[in-house]
Amino acid sequence: MNPKSIYFLGTDNPRHIRVLKALAKFKEISRTSIDEIAGASNGPELLAELRRRGLGEMHLKCERRERLDRDGRPCRPGYYSLSPEGKKCIGRWLFKNGHAKGGQHGG
Repeated sequence: MNPKSIYFLGTDNPRHIRVLKALAKFKEISRTSIDEIAGASNGPELLAELRRRGLGEMHLKCERRERLDRDGRPCRPGYYSLSPEGKKCIGRWLFKNGHAKGGQHGG
């Protein structure tokens, strides 16, 4: 199997779908924004679930960046993004499953 190939198993979890739509739309999303979009405070586990459904770490990336928290202490928040192949795959999946403009639900 080509390491760049993707077979996304899909999901019917509304939290997953909200996050996938946002990842398909934006270049990257911070961990705190993932929590807000999903409507839960378990963003890293939610993203791990999506990786296990076929995206893997190659297509659902996390870049840790050096920052200072509100108290001036160093921290390394995560920023998530889809690879170009991941964006194509998820875009097709969202469309096919009626979660994107122009798609037919259940079709």
